[in-house]
Formats: sequence, structure tokens, C-alpha cells
Amino acid sequence: MKDIKSEYLRDLYQYWHGNCAGKAVLPRDRFDPVDIPRLLSRLILLDVIDQGQDFRYRVVGTDVVGAIGRDFTGERLTDYHKGHEDISVINGYKILLETGEPQLETRSLTSVGRDYVTYERLLLPMARNSQKVDTILAGLEFHLPRDRTP
Repeated sequence: MKDIKSEYLRDLYQYWHGNCAGKAVLPRDRFDPVDIPRLLSRLILLDVIDQGQDFRYRVVGTDVVGAIGRDFTGERLTDYHKGHEDISVINGYKILLETGEPQLETRSLTSVGRDYVTYERLLLPMARNSQKVDTILAGLEFHLPRDRTP
């Protein structure tokens, strides 16, 4: 993916791509957080549930929690996003499921009252036992104006 601006997200993409072992989806057993300690605080792992009708936040990194203002680990995406985000956030995950291809977006934290914070989001497909995506690895790079703090 040539359009990734963030060095952090480029490193995450290279890690993901390098461990895909020639497949379009990263086998879950080839993902080892120990290999990428500097990236962990900005990661989200989502489990695909109900055949992609919903998702559960399995892991939410500390930098993500700090930017959003709370920890939503364990919550379903549809419960968390009611009143927090527009449907396009969920659609990004669904597009990944439909295409099986990484997705890259630039968004803001308007929904949590921090519209001055923008972020680049990279979504990467993973699978436990097959090529069917059942986990999404998301990396986020937050951009805060120099004169603001969350």
C-alpha cells in the first residue's frame, strides 16, 4: 500500500504482509505481538461475529484508549458506536470482509468531542483456520495539533 502516510502504519503493513506467507489473509497463528512491541499501543483487534453483522473489540491499545477517552475492550462495535460514530466506521470493516483486502482511511474523532484529532486507520485481514476473515487487525496513527491536547 503506497498511500500510507504514517511510518508506524507502514511498519505494521510490512509486518502483516511479511507474515502472510503468500496468502491474502494473515494466518492468526503467525501474528505474535512480541514481534511488534512498539506498535501494540496503537492496535485494535476485532473479532468478527454474527457472520460480519457485528464485531467485538478483543484488544484496544493504550494510545487508542487515551485518544478516545475510555477503554472499550470487550464491547460489541454496534453497542459502542451507537451515538459515537457514523455508519461509515462500521462500513470500513464490512468492506474489508467483502473484499478481503486491507483498507486505509483518514478520519477524525468528532464523535467523541475531539474533532481536532485526526487519524489514519489501516485495517488488515486475519483468519484463524482458513482464508475466511474472522479477525481484523487495525492500526491507528493519531494526529493532534501542536496547540491542543486531548
